[in-house]
Amino acid sequence: MGYDKISKSLGVSKSTVQSVVKRAKSRGVNTHHAKRSGRPTKITDIKRKIVESVIDAEPHLALRDITKKTNIGLGKTTIDKIISEAGFKLLIHRKKPFWRKGQKEKRRKFAKRRRNWKGAWNRVVFVDEATIVYDPNPTGRKVRVRPGEELEEKNLKPSFKSGRTSIEVYAAMMKGGKTELILVRKRREEERTSKRDRLGLNSHQYATEIHQPYLIPFIEGLDRPSDNIYLAADNASWHGGEENRKLEADCGYKKLPWPPNSPDLNPIENT
Repeated sequence: MGYDKISKSLGVSKSTVQSVVKRAKSRGVNTHHAKRSGRPTKITDIKRKIVESVIDAEPHLALRDITKKTNIGLGKTTIDKIISEAGFKLLIHRKKPFWRKGQKEKRRKFAKRRRNWKGAWNRVVFVDEATIVYDPNPTGRKVRVRPGEELEEKNLKPSFKSGRTSIEVYAAMMKGGKTELILVRKRREEERTSKRDRLGLNSHQYATEIHQPYLIPFIEGLDRPSDNIYLAADNASWHGGEENRKLEADCGYKKLPWPPNSPDLNPIENT
């Protein structure tokens, strides 16, 4: 069979057929590429597994420390190549709240009881206060993670409540509506209730300066009865107190039993 017929039969160019035949004649029946020149690779499957196991155990290690700890006779450039080919990416920690014993179970129960909620979430008013603080370490350490493993505990950086306050704001939102951004007033020295009082937001100030003048009118102005509305608020102390409970009862909305340390469940936290 000639080159033309082979070319048409296989759907490849005539020059390709000629090249393959020539290669076969020069190497016997071997039509594969010839062995390439240069040093053979030092990377083996075992060495790949060693590098991956070191990163899995300590994902925060710098490249130089990974190279030193693996101790497999490879340089930083080669180790970096293995890391890249394994699918690791160098990212900044995702932050999440620090959960104490029992708090994970409370989150699980909260989600399980509402797993069949669909349209009901459209009747939830989400509220939150935001404090602007100074972060002395805005970037932090980075961590190597595989795609899909960003939320594994070893790749996370627990976030704790900050004590430094510069300015605080409040807002409420739900599907189809939101309040204005409300500036929370810093209480004056004469309003101090005890030696330990840092003059931050308390239940009385929340009731008289936020709950009554802003949150209640927002809820009552919605296109549905107040007793058909749920409120999602964290467990901050100022959300409680007799004044706030009375306002809640008079308005008629229902407050959700929010699990502790769970800002990630509240969409307003990510707005």
